[in-house]
Amino acid sequence: MAVIRYGGGSSAPRTAGRGMAPAVRTQPVRANAPRLGPMPQTPEDTAAGEAAAGGASFVVDMGSSGGGGGGAGTSAAINTQYKLATDKATAKRNRKQADYIRGLLSGTGYRSAIDALLGKVGEEETRQLGALDTQFAPAKENITGAYTTATGQATTGYDTLRNWLSTNAPRAYSEATRAVASPIDNALAAYQRSQGVSTAPSDAAVQLANLAASGGASNYNSLLNTLAATSRAGQESRLAEEQMARLGTSNLLSRNQAAALAALAAQRATAESGIRSQFGQTRLSAEQAAIQRRQALEDALRALVGY
Repeated sequence: MAVIRYGGGSSAPRTAGRGMAPAVRTQPVRANAPRLGPMPQTPEDTAAGEAAAGGASFVVDMGSSGGGGGGAGTSAAINTQYKLATDKATAKRNRKQADYIRGLLSGTGYRSAIDALLGKVGEEETRQLGALDTQFAPAKENITGAYTTATGQATTGYDTLRNWLSTNAPRAYSEATRAVASPIDNALAAYQRSQGVSTAPSDAAVQLANLAASGGASNYNSLLNTLAATSRAGQESRLAEEQMARLGTSNLLSRNQAAALAALAAQRATAESGIRSQFGQTRLSAEQAAIQRRQALEDALRALVGY
């Protein structure tokens, strides 16, 4: 027979039927229900079962004796009353926990810490991307400055060369004195004319001599003109070569500058990609954590409400 001994001091009789009941074992039973879920257990929850049962605590005497069954009925009734009170307290606590979880899920409260972390991640990413400009700007300025200096030096050098070529142009042939043929007068022919004698026999020889003199001067002058033209052509060729060399040097410097700037831009792009990839992975991990936390809250809510 189970006899209930109340914590307040009163107890049911230890005898029933015939004789004394044997020695009994006592087992304390507390009305406190175990804590469930993320909500803290309030004093109202922990005392709900005791208050509903009508006392702070009670003790069940586990014994047996022959005789009537009135004690067993009383024990069953009290046990039923205690179970109802415990179930009521548990249901009340579960409702509070469910409302608390619904409140978290209805907004962004469940991920407030994650959003704060993402804000810090964005600030640090912006800071590091800005540092790239500070890091690569001097190198870009050095490349541009070197190109400007080299271009200026090349221009000065080619200008000096062109001035020298123009000042020292070959003029030996172009400025040489040209030959002038002097006519030949035959003294014999003059005497013959004074005497009324024909000069025909000697005119041919005089003409031939004058023709030879004229042809020799013409040939000499023609040679000078040819050599002068060749000198002028050589001068023009040297000036053209200077212009071509100037243009080639300018193109080479431009290509070198473009290649250096492209290599620098590639390095910066690689560094920027690494920064964005790193912080992108951090954001992804944070979002995964937020999804997992929401899923855990939804699972806890389903366990509390039963669906």
